[in-house]
Amino acid sequence: MMTLTVEYYFTHPQDKLGMYASDPEDNSQEHGHEFAELVIVEEGHGLHVINGRPLYIQQGTYFTSSLAMCIIMMTGDAEAD
Repeated sequence: MMTLTVEYYFTHPQDKLGMYASDPEDNSQEHGHEFAELVIVEEGHGLHVINGRPLYIQQGTYFTSSLAMCIIMMTGDAEAD
């Protein structure tokens, strides 16, 4: 399983907060984090699988993930209904 690292997503490893925007996001490889994450979906929709449980996400969805979670994310077309 791939691990998303502090070094990639934070300017300095000692930072307590970092911000990352992606458009579009297609991280279909199972992964985990070295950090907790707050996800806010500004537009579009997709499927987020957390510890084997599918979660449909769309504009306005928000959720957190912790270090122990295994995540797979597949986004859909932002223009589709």
